[in-house]
Amino acid sequence: MRRMLGVLRQQDVTPAAANGGPAPGGLGTAGVGTGDSATGGPAVGQLAADGRAVPRPAPLAPAPGLAGLDRLVRRTCGAGVRVTVQVSGAVRPAPAGVDLSAYRIIQEALTNVVRHAGTGAVCVVSLAYTDADLVIRVTDDGGLPGLAPSGVATAGTGHGIIGMRERVHLCGGTFAVGPVPEGGFQVTAVLPLPIGTAPGGAPGPGVAEIPGTIATPAAADMAGITFASHGGRG
Repeated sequence: MRRMLGVLRQQDVTPAAANGGPAPGGLGTAGVGTGDSATGGPAVGQLAADGRAVPRPAPLAPAPGLAGLDRLVRRTCGAGVRVTVQVSGAVRPAPAGVDLSAYRIIQEALTNVVRHAGTGAVCVVSLAYTDADLVIRVTDDGGLPGLAPSGVATAGTGHGIIGMRERVHLCGGTFAVGPVPEGGFQVTAVLPLPIGTAPGGAPGPGVAEIPGTIATPAAADMAGITFASHGGRG
């Protein structure tokens, strides 16, 4: 379980970062900027003492976004959680910051489902495009009785919840989290979107479901990923 949670949270680490190189959006461990490293070594592009050129770091991977949601969902399904994706409204691209925040919020919410609801849980990821907002809801059923891991947090005060709340507030949106009356847990994030519909944006009726895994859309184009509508903790 701990290994799977690590995979869900760290799947975007680049090979360079995994080997001690620079991580996406940050600095490497060898030094700052283009000067010498912390150990006094030559900068990138210079020659080492033995005459060999210092290799340039691997290019940084692009920041994740909703276009990578299908891979994230499939990883969650691999942890034993059945995930369905629902998309409604006029689908259109989100600004880069909102796109990244939307992905990270869903990633953290799904990680919490794996941790707290456990194997056998059913989860719905809903993306609703309104005139002004992208409304994200991640709802689970609490898992199978007796199989959910102990220590389920319901107060919404864990580090994951705090991180999601901060991301939403930085985007100027609203955030809510808590148990649902019929059992389970729901995370809701409302992120502002530019008003207007991108060419080709349309609601997504119809669904093609892969049994036991993820519901994928038959007709909506989510700026690189195809999804369509289908009928929290710490």
